[in-house]
Amino acid sequence: MIFESLFYFIVVIGVLVFVHELGHFLAAKFFGMRVDVFSLGMGPRAAGFKRGETDYRISWFPLGGYVKIAGMIDESLDTEFTNNEPEPWEYRSKPRWQRMIVISAGVIMNLFIAGIIFSFLNLSNGKMLFPFDTAKPLVVEENSLAWDTGLRTGDLLLKVNEQPVKYWNDLANLEQISKSNLNFTVQREGKELIFPAPDNFQTDLGKKSFGIGLTREPVIGTIMPGSAAEKSGLRLGDRILSIDGNPIAKFEDIPAYLSSLKTDLVTLSIERNQTIFEQSLTLQGKKIGISPVNPEAEMIEYGFFEGVGHGFAQTITGIGAMINSFTRIFQGKEDASQALGGPIKIFQLSGQMGSMGIDTLLNFIAMLSLSLALLNILPIPALDGGHLLILLVESLTRKDLPNKIKIGIQQVGFALLITLMVFTVYNDISNIFF
Repeated sequence: MIFESLFYFIVVIGVLVFVHELGHFLAAKFFGMRVDVFSLGMGPRAAGFKRGETDYRISWFPLGGYVKIAGMIDESLDTEFTNNEPEPWEYRSKPRWQRMIVISAGVIMNLFIAGIIFSFLNLSNGKMLFPFDTAKPLVVEENSLAWDTGLRTGDLLLKVNEQPVKYWNDLANLEQISKSNLNFTVQREGKELIFPAPDNFQTDLGKKSFGIGLTREPVIGTIMPGSAAEKSGLRLGDRILSIDGNPIAKFEDIPAYLSSLKTDLVTLSIERNQTIFEQSLTLQGKKIGISPVNPEAEMIEYGFFEGVGHGFAQTITGIGAMINSFTRIFQGKEDASQALGGPIKIFQLSGQMGSMGIDTLLNFIAMLSLSLALLNILPIPALDGGHLLILLVESLTRKDLPNKIKIGIQQVGFALLITLMVFTVYNDISNIFF
């Protein structure tokens, strides 16, 4: 399991870092800048080759990467070139608008690859829509997120953020809703009520289930192999009218009743083809081994342009949700220790997502790519956003900042990045073991 997780972790990080640094590399080469190093990983050089003016390498520390562009003050803190006059192929000799594009290219590439992945998944798989029946009462788990929000069993869920709920899919990605005031509209005893989600709702989605279901008819939709239902001769489509004489109005009544029993022997009243009869059986672990009839899914197949359009729309929605999450962290509405994950968390999730299939892994890579884009564009020294902020200040003042100030900014930024790395690793360990 550890080696499988390590393999997927290397794949995930390798793809994300390569794509990001490739953006910087291609933009720099396009504008005639010399690229001295293209590195996957940080720290000392472990292996690689040199072609032309660039050393393509893998470095020992397997997180992050960098592209070293001649004439740029970056996290390497190599400043010897500042003692010489600018050369035509150097970053510092190019117009600021070109430098801005080079700095932004990594983030743009991360957004682009996320859109490509989402588009590919849309085109290859289409989309399964599962109808949501707003006329059926909810079944709400106690202590779930829905329960914490105020929803209760028997409510009719009508809207999420004033939008009608048509499909279960509308509830599948609540963490991607970018509105800060997430709310649910329900009908209870003939009245419409609006329940705002708690401040920590979107963070807790990663740890707790939303916790709702719809009441379903007590009709057998599937029978588990080797279960009590199969051994007793129950069939698909059988309706359970009662258990031990206790009426069963909805499927959810079945597990609720069985869990209260002190015996494993029960008698079911069954309706089959308009005939009613009784069937005795012995439970297995308080279970009959059946599940209800689920609504038939609607399959949508996308054409090329539609699939690509939806893919890049998902990219916009995803980045909007992440911006909202970051905003809530800075506002103190979400716990940063719960919302942020580091390399250990990514390692864990990479293994889990990889074991669930290529589509799940690709979707995970796309979402991480959006996270990497947003993190890098933050105006923090040593990150792309920090470099971009300096260029914007220089553009407004029409004067370059002194090299000493730029070097100092990079030193502060490097210290902040180390601090952030230590925090995320400590946070990962704390969430796993404490």
